[in-house]
Amino acid sequence: MPSSNPYNFGPHEMAVAPSNGQVIYIGTTNQGIYKSIDGGTSWLGRVDRNSYDCSGRLVDTNAFGVASGRNWALAVDPGNPDIVYTTAGFGHIQGVWKSTDGGVSWRQKLCPGSVRQSGGIQGDIGAIHIDPNNPLHLLVATHSAWQGGGYTGGDSGLYESTDGGESFSPHAPTAFPGVGTHLWVSFLGRRDDGNVDTEGRYWILNSQTGGAWRTTDAGASWQAVNWVPAGRRTKSHAGSGLYRSRANVLYLGFDYLVGRSEDNGRTWRDANLPQGPDGYAGIVGDGTYIYAMPSNTGLSTTFSNTGIGAPFMYSLESDGTQWAPYNDQRFSNGPLRMAFDPVRRQVFAVMWCAGVWRLSVGVPGP
Repeated sequence: MPSSNPYNFGPHEMAVAPSNGQVIYIGTTNQGIYKSIDGGTSWLGRVDRNSYDCSGRLVDTNAFGVASGRNWALAVDPGNPDIVYTTAGFGHIQGVWKSTDGGVSWRQKLCPGSVRQSGGIQGDIGAIHIDPNNPLHLLVATHSAWQGGGYTGGDSGLYESTDGGESFSPHAPTAFPGVGTHLWVSFLGRRDDGNVDTEGRYWILNSQTGGAWRTTDAGASWQAVNWVPAGRRTKSHAGSGLYRSRANVLYLGFDYLVGRSEDNGRTWRDANLPQGPDGYAGIVGDGTYIYAMPSNTGLSTTFSNTGIGAPFMYSLESDGTQWAPYNDQRFSNGPLRMAFDPVRRQVFAVMWCAGVWRLSVGVPGP
């Protein structure tokens, strides 16, 4: 994806449709949305032909629409690969954008004027997540601090939708003072007793400046989660990633390392991955092995002293504390996001300026 823009980071984000792993969406830096319907073997090119703002007006998709910013958040409906959400970070018209026709047309669903944020930015979205047990239930994390309306603490907040993005309710920063900014959020999907969270009340939030937080009552109250033996950890600016193993162990990306939780996110320990130069934003498993790699490995001399990047690391899901290089293949940049297609057993990773990669794991292990 060549560009004369010095701030072009290439592929920024990816989402594999849970109901059809052959459908993949790629978000870029000001270069629009790309799509594959054959598991990444070929690409349809940009599919973001039309953008309609909150007033219903058709706008120039490059200058004022979904391609006017960085599509660093993508989420696909669990049951319908044609329904997808994104944002246009740092773009002219931000908020949440939704497509119901596989990315051909996009409609703005969370208007930028809904909340004022620092620097005069409005609708500055950092992450979008869909409840795995209810496709109409969305969580949206904001990027910069909220201002006005009594929000003076310098923290970011959340939005929640229960109707597929037709309307949103704010979760103000006053509910979790000190959470900080540049938020990332996800549904946990299960309750603390191990049963499926059918009501979508268990969430986890990760912040660049305020650490990780957890709620069990849909945001009515929050608890800052701690590390064992002690302390707090924050996520990197690049983002975060959450993976639940077959054994119900959670793995969450933090700055320089991955956290491991056996109690549904209440407490965390270091998963013993090599310390990276940036955060671990991409982590995923195939039911047998877990794969992880920090972002921006090409900048590292601590993670890889070869000067040619670093390998993916992997561990048995039954262990999750002992890691080894998957093979000798090295990458100039690590992933912002990873995903797995369980039908064709393919691992996908979007690697910033290093492109989009696919690993076939039909036979478990390297």
